[in-house]
Amino acid sequence: MYYHSGLDQRFIDLLQHEVEIFLDPKTEGHMRWLDTPTLPKSGNLLRPDEQYFQSNNYQIMVRGGGVHHTLDLRLEQSNKPSGGVSLFRGVGSSFSEQDSYFLSQVGQYIEYALQHQTTLRNEFNFDVEQAMLILDPNSEVIMMTDSVKDLLNLLAIHYDFWEPNKALPKICYQVINELKYGVQLPQTRIDIPNGILNIRAEWMFSPLQQDRCIALHLKHELPRSLFIWTKLENADLSPQQCQVAYLLVTGNSKQDIMHKLEISPAVLKDCIKAIYLTFHVHSLAELIDYASRWSLKY
Repeated sequence: MYYHSGLDQRFIDLLQHEVEIFLDPKTEGHMRWLDTPTLPKSGNLLRPDEQYFQSNNYQIMVRGGGVHHTLDLRLEQSNKPSGGVSLFRGVGSSFSEQDSYFLSQVGQYIEYALQHQTTLRNEFNFDVEQAMLILDPNSEVIMMTDSVKDLLNLLAIHYDFWEPNKALPKICYQVINELKYGVQLPQTRIDIPNGILNIRAEWMFSPLQQDRCIALHLKHELPRSLFIWTKLENADLSPQQCQVAYLLVTGNSKQDIMHKLEISPAVLKDCIKAIYLTFHVHSLAELIDYASRWSLKY
């Protein structure tokens, strides 16, 4: 969850610990616009009525932050509602039609990501960061490094409210319990910003069986496409050269690249020359081979 910078911490705590007061269908049903395909996908979809202004969402979250709910976007998958985006602004600063258009454009990117997230999972095989924390048999944390906290914070952004040095996110305890109850593969893979977090639990045996500890392994994985972009952005290349390099190492022909980027043969030639000099290679085959070994150098 992300919150308006002016929202009182008391309201944030209320949402985190007493979320049921925001889910009452009798008073919180104003989000029905999500299931109204006859309305446009972007605009002032809520058309606020008395029910909306009496809701806890409005009274606590919106007014508490000193803003008003003025622009919405309905997200769809296979022509079915799958979620929504809501923008807030203060009184007197309403959104324009251009804002609505830009929000619709953003929605296309989000819907594309949602539609392709399943197929992209097969590409998540590049390990970026790994960390481990140790717990006692009662699931109390014994050791937690800063790298573990960083990975758990990525997880918490989308899935769980979590404060460092306190209880772990719920999904971690789920994997730990699977280990305790004898599940054969106590692990899970969770979508996080810029990749996937793999969580796995195993016993750490000691001479005394009752003293054995639990190791919780965290591994951040990137898809091949994003991994390549990360490497290219760290190289001394212009944005256009990065685009050309990415298309080259992902199997696009020179004709395809000129068509996709709308550049001339001369511009493409200059870009390729700069790319070869940057990575100290002399041919496309050498560039592809160099890129294939990036995962071993990370």
